[in-house]
Amino acid sequence: VAQGCRTYKYLSHNGIQHCYLQGPAFEDGDGYWGTERQENWPGWTSGLVTTRLTTFTTVPAVVQEDTAFNLTIEGVSLPFSADQRRDRSDKQRVKLVRENQACYAAVPEEVSGIGCARSTRSVRELEAQGPSASSAPLLSTGTYGDKAVEVFVLCSPKPSSASSEHATFSGLSVGSSKSTT
Repeated sequence: VAQGCRTYKYLSHNGIQHCYLQGPAFEDGDGYWGTERQENWPGWTSGLVTTRLTTFTTVPAVVQEDTAFNLTIEGVSLPFSADQRRDRSDKQRVKLVRENQACYAAVPEEVSGIGCARSTRSVRELEAQGPSASSAPLLSTGTYGDKAVEVFVLCSPKPSSASSEHATFSGLSVGSSKSTT
């Protein structure tokens, strides 16, 4: 991925096995003879590198308290198409939580520019035991009964810009903490 691999072709035919690592996929109509797909190539398989998040950056590079910043998530094979009818980049979301919070927790009140709706999810809860047990419930299929858990997982805004290798969320800010935890 770091060297630019975004797609692959794999041949397994008549005892030959070979993998070709390639760059970005063709846009629609730019492939072999202007078609999206060719049939009747025995032994060949091709595809995209699965979605991988590689890093994030902020602008400005150092985030100042109560100052707006942009957060860019970088990766490969993010949901994007140059064809607006097929583009799904506007479905991506980002969420900021405290280090000790579960991902389904509410966005801290110090964070602005991101909002997540409260909803309830029915889950099975495993009881954490022992001195290192986390205060957050372990949500999984378990031996204990169903439990309604308050979650904050439907978030906004959508990215202000996106491609198959980035999603930028603009106008975020983090204020001073109102608690000591």
